[in-house]
Amino acid sequence: MYTYFTCCVNADGDSIQDMIDVASDIEASTFFRHVSRMDVYDILGGGGVYSRKFPIIKDWHVRYHKSKYQGKPCYYVVWSCIEFVFIKG
Repeated sequence: MYTYFTCCVNADGDSIQDMIDVASDIEASTFFRHVSRMDVYDILGGGGVYSRKFPIIKDWHVRYHKSKYQGKPCYYVVWSCIEFVFIKG
């Protein structure tokens, strides 16, 4: 599984831009095969925004990507215009 590493607010801007430049859009189902949904909910404030009636995958504002962060494979989710980066291990 990929675990949370950083977000664009806390990271080096050049590293984030490099990651975005080589990113591929992916489906939510692909993203969540590699990243724990509970980890994402915890990072977004305990998951209070989402529920069974409104799961994160139904939120059309959220985008999912596969890329490289500082040369390491990563997945990242864009939520509220913030990139949340997950790397292996």
